[in-house]
Amino acid sequence: MIQQSQPLFSFLLDDLPSLDPIRVVGWSDNSRQLQLIVQCYDKAWPMFWGALPRPPLEFLNSMDVPYVVNKLLPAKATKKDEAYLTRIIEAVKAELQNLEVVP
Repeated sequence: MIQQSQPLFSFLLDDLPSLDPIRVVGWSDNSRQLQLIVQCYDKAWPMFWGALPRPPLEFLNSMDVPYVVNKLLPAKATKKDEAYLTRIIEAVKAELQNLEVVP
């Protein structure tokens, strides 16, 4: 059986200096799980949290950038990869701070 769900939020950041457009989509089928996909140019980083201590958007806003970057970086990532992903996550986090989710 296929279940369709609407994203909790979805946005495109396309006016960032020295970065390609960034697309972000977040889903939460209940208030204690979250799936997030961040995509920039030809790279994408999926994340899943199965037991959130607070509502999804509040949880995302409470995370610090190094935690998210370390969670997403592959084992063989270079310092250049880390710097690139840090810039992307900083931009996403800034946008999430301004986001309001309508239930």
